[in-house]
Amino acid sequence: MESFRLFCCAECSKQAQVCPKCDNGNRYCSRDCSYAARSRTQRAAARRYQRTPQGCTNHRLRQQRYRARLVLVTHQGPPDITQVPESSKSPIVRLQTGSSCGLSDLTRCLSCAKASNGRIRFGFIRRKATRKKRKRRSAGGTSALIVGV
Repeated sequence: MESFRLFCCAECSKQAQVCPKCDNGNRYCSRDCSYAARSRTQRAAARRYQRTPQGCTNHRLRQQRYRARLVLVTHQGPPDITQVPESSKSPIVRLQTGSSCGLSDLTRCLSCAKASNGRIRFGFIRRKATRKKRKRRSAGGTSALIVGV
């Protein structure tokens, strides 16, 4: 009888379940959570790199090239924005702060939407380990195959 694996998303901590066929060691409940975690770790890696001597040098050189491309204009004030055209007035749009990765229905597989049979496990399915054949030399100088135990 198949059992689905129940796990908590590593990003938003919501519960999700996945069937044995789709279970590839999932840690995130959706692509949104996966992308958010990936971008967070990439930013942290970039910060660590820029603290190294090589990263500091590369950052300095890149900023010098960027500043050389800029066209500097002095003594220019801000544009006159006393009157705003009626067409540019728009309502304020608020961004959603919550994650959109929750599953409201825990009776289906996260990937293929297969219905659960009610059996849920918390760990991975243990696969039988394959035994490897190894060569062992005998006393007479010839080699013989022995199956490992």
